[in-house]
Amino acid sequence: MTEARLPEARRPEPNTTISHRRWTRWALLLFGFVGALAACGPQKASDSEPVKYFDALSQAYSADDIYGILDFYATGARIQNRAGEFGEATVAITDLLRSSHRDPDRRLLDVYVSEEGALVLIRRPTTEDLEAVVTSVDDGGTITDEIVYVAVGTLSDGLQSSPDVIAAYDDIYRRFALAWSSGDRDAVAALYSPDAVITVGLHGEISVGSTAISVESSATADTWTAIEIGKVRNAAEAPGAGGPALYLDPIGYGHDPRRAIAIYEVEQPDGCLLRIGVNWILGPDDTIARESRYFDVQSYRACFGDSPTGWWTGLQLPRPRDEIVSGVFASDGQTIDIHNGTPHLQSLLEWGLGRFQAAGLAEPRVDSVTFEPSRRCDGVAGRVVDIEISRDLFMCIYESDLCVDDDECLTFTQSARFGMLHELAHAWMLDAADDPARSRVLELSGRQRWNDRDVAWTDRGVEYAADAIAWGLAEEELALVRLGNPPCSEILAVFEALTGVSPPDGNKVCSD
Repeated sequence: MTEARLPEARRPEPNTTISHRRWTRWALLLFGFVGALAACGPQKASDSEPVKYFDALSQAYSADDIYGILDFYATGARIQNRAGEFGEATVAITDLLRSSHRDPDRRLLDVYVSEEGALVLIRRPTTEDLEAVVTSVDDGGTITDEIVYVAVGTLSDGLQSSPDVIAAYDDIYRRFALAWSSGDRDAVAALYSPDAVITVGLHGEISVGSTAISVESSATADTWTAIEIGKVRNAAEAPGAGGPALYLDPIGYGHDPRRAIAIYEVEQPDGCLLRIGVNWILGPDDTIARESRYFDVQSYRACFGDSPTGWWTGLQLPRPRDEIVSGVFASDGQTIDIHNGTPHLQSLLEWGLGRFQAAGLAEPRVDSVTFEPSRRCDGVAGRVVDIEISRDLFMCIYESDLCVDDDECLTFTQSARFGMLHELAHAWMLDAADDPARSRVLELSGRQRWNDRDVAWTDRGVEYAADAIAWGLAEEELALVRLGNPPCSEILAVFEALTGVSPPDGNKVCSD
């Protein structure tokens, strides 16, 4: 098979490091910083890197392109959406995409950024739900986890949260705007727990304790306004969108979620309106224990002429994940690049290579092993691509499919072990199965063709041979059901014709 090898992807390096500043200096530093940026000249809001990035992600969702979606997420990224079908469980993004019955269609409304990630506002056209997604990212912009919050109007319509809970958060939402606009230190202090922490999205951790927060609140001259959700950019496109610009992380009807997202318009001293997203975590006394602030990219540019810098500076759309080397594995004199690997998946590869060693056979030669997600896996369980410059094995399995015990992964599933041996057998035969051995396999198995795509998979000698090698190297007795359960003696004869040895461990004794 002749296929071009995909080039190795390189992640963009972050251009700047955001420094941490105290709250008492935040307002002055922020405006001095953006004033310098404004000298660079305005740019179109649509050119914003985070807006383009999350719009492309939304488009991948709308196209139901699982591989396109997963390109944006780190291996092992996890999602929590307690209003969805998985309830309180936090699930891996791969499991969510494969198991969810929900229409994935979504539209990007707005993007707010912070030092650690983004607050992404979306609309789902099918249900007209409005959601706020708190997104954590690494330095290259790859998503590591998400928490989905739902607009209170949707929660009320779907009876996913009680009217009392919604009313309580609406009260906090409006009191917050009044307190921060008034300069009343007592009103601000009453919002927060004694050891509360505020993190401003562009400047790191800035204030600890309700007393310090209340004193420092008087350093700003901003006017905060609680807005209706229809004023969130493009949210009005959702029929019936009403109520406050407030999102909750629901647990269930009548239960307090303890977490909320609020969107505000903040009027600057010069009259410009800046949108800020606030993420609250409440303490047991219903005061704010932790608060993180995110800045809307588009209104920021409208006010100040340019964007701040951070992890999103120079951010490019992701390359396919299977182009990215996640690790390197050295074994028996060869070095193997691993794509989309995890420690458990790499252990499966190590186990498979070890079975060849246990039989006294040379390790199969491979230059790379790629696990899911990979577009090369579309419609197949695995494949080996051998061209002049490389030999690449694609093992189409997610880590969630790998282990009998999901927590500790002490035992790999039988299908995972057999699949790895089958694909390694293909790589091994490229060097070790000469014409006489192939002819002998065809004779023993009753097949006519070694490898012909016009012939059914089960009638190809090369697939029979790979299954026979996997059968011989497996640590337990197996029935080759997909080959029609050939006799044990026949499979054993094929294994020995190919390898010149008996199966290891002496566990393949045939009585037929």
